[in-house]
Amino acid sequence: MRAILSLIGILSCLTGCGTTITSTSGGYGNFIPSAPAAHEKQLADDAARQLQLLYPPASTRLDLRQSAPDGFGKQLVETLRSQGYAVQEVPPAVGSTAADSHAAPAASTPDAGSSVSFNYVLDSITSPKLYRVTLVLGSQTMTRAYVPQSEAVHPAGAWVRKE
Repeated sequence: MRAILSLIGILSCLTGCGTTITSTSGGYGNFIPSAPAAHEKQLADDAARQLQLLYPPASTRLDLRQSAPDGFGKQLVETLRSQGYAVQEVPPAVGSTAADSHAAPAASTPDAGSSVSFNYVLDSITSPKLYRVTLVLGSQTMTRAYVPQSEAVHPAGAWVRKE
């Protein structure tokens, strides 16, 4: 009984973290500047696999509503395109700074009705050492925690989805 209550508490915390990110303006992007490239690739591949379960490739257009200058963002966009997704990226603003990469999503475009708006957050917790990937697709949020080790990252739980 105690284990079930603990699991419910942990999942509630993860869901709460996912909703906190979406309610703040300017909370998107990669907030782990020192993550190894191999870790970013594994995280992006896992995020793309999860998207593939929910949105069929070749019939889904994703509108990335933030710039993706970081390794995780570039790898995620590349993986999604290789799987058959149409990914529309926000063009970088002239004279943009590093702080602009965490800007709020762009306003919807006239043809956005047939597409899914898309944002991501990659951040970490120091104690215990965990990475967290949050995908925001329209009004739906998906979050998963990972344990980083020297050569790989391992899921610390299932994907938590808030609709």
